[in-house]
Amino acid sequence: MYGGNLELKKKGPLSVGVPGEVAGLFTAWKQLGKLPWKQLVYPAEKLAAEGYMISKYLYMQMNATRDDILADKGGLSELFASNGELKKPGTIVCNPKLAFTLKQIAEHGPKVFYNGTVGVNLVNDIQKLGGIVTLKDLHSYKVKVKKPLSNDILGYRLLGMPPPSSGGSSMVLILNILSQYGIPKGVAGPLGVHRLVEALKHAFAVRMNLGDPDFVDVTKVVSDMLSPKFAQELKKKINDDKTFDPKYYGGRWNEIHDHGTSHFSIIDKERNVVAMTTTINGYFGATKLSPSTGIVLNNQMDDFSIPMKCYILNFLKRL
Repeated sequence: MYGGNLELKKKGPLSVGVPGEVAGLFTAWKQLGKLPWKQLVYPAEKLAAEGYMISKYLYMQMNATRDDILADKGGLSELFASNGELKKPGTIVCNPKLAFTLKQIAEHGPKVFYNGTVGVNLVNDIQKLGGIVTLKDLHSYKVKVKKPLSNDILGYRLLGMPPPSSGGSSMVLILNILSQYGIPKGVAGPLGVHRLVEALKHAFAVRMNLGDPDFVDVTKVVSDMLSPKFAQELKKKINDDKTFDPKYYGGRWNEIHDHGTSHFSIIDKERNVVAMTTTINGYFGATKLSPSTGIVLNNQMDDFSIPMKCYILNFLKRL
C-alpha cells in the first residue's frame, strides 16, 4: 500500500488504524467497573467543551508540527491556529465537536461509535481525506481479552501485557538483566544509569522480533525474553566502560520516535490498580482531525514495518 514511502505510514489518511480505545475501555468497565459509564466519560466531555490552556509543552509540539497543523484546513487548524498563525501558550482551546461526540458515547456506549452516527461521520471524514477505513472495519472490530504474562523476579510475581504488546516481556527481560548486578547497589548512581540504558537497548532490539500472535509465531521470542538464561547472555554484552553503535545490539530497523502517548496509574483504597497507556502514536497522530467528530486521527499504522524489499524495488523502478 505504501510502496516503500515511509511518510505515507507516518502521517496522513493512510496512516490511520481502526480505533479500538472506546471498545477496550468499555469492555474493561463492563468486567470490573463500579461507577456509572456516563460518569466516567463526563470529565473528558467537559474538558473538550470548556477547553484547556495551551501549555509550553503543547506549544512545542505544535511548533514541531506547524506546517501539518496549518495544512489541515477545517481540522487541526481550527483548533490550534488563528489567522494563519499558531495560537500562543495560555490560549484556551475548545473542541465542541469532540464534546458532542463524547456526550453521545457517554449516553449510548460504544455502539454509537462502532455502529452508529459517530462511526458513520468518522468514516466519511477519513474517506474524504483519502483514507481506507470503512464502516465494516468498525462493525467487525472485536476486543480480545488475553491472559497476562506472568513471571517471578526479585521476589515478586510480575504480571505484564502479552503480545502484541511488547511491554510485559520487555520489562521482564530488563529486570532479569539488571537483577544480576544486585539490587539496589548494582543499579545505583551513574554506573547504574549506564547499565539500565544498555539493558533497555538490548531489550528494545529483541522486541523488534515480536508481532501480532494472530499472524506471527512469537512463541520463541517471548520464551527468550522471559528466560533468565537469555538475560545472562545479554548481560555479558554490557560493558561498564563504554557503549556501542546500534548494530551491536542487533536491532532490525530504526526505532520510531514515540510521541502523543500518555500513561496514568490509579490505585483505590482496596489497592486495586489501573495502569493505562493511551496513544494516538505521534504528535497529533496522523496530523488530521475529523471535522464532524472532533477526533484527532491516529497514525497507528506507523507501528508496522515496511520490508526492505520495498525500498529495493522502489530504487530499481527509479533506475
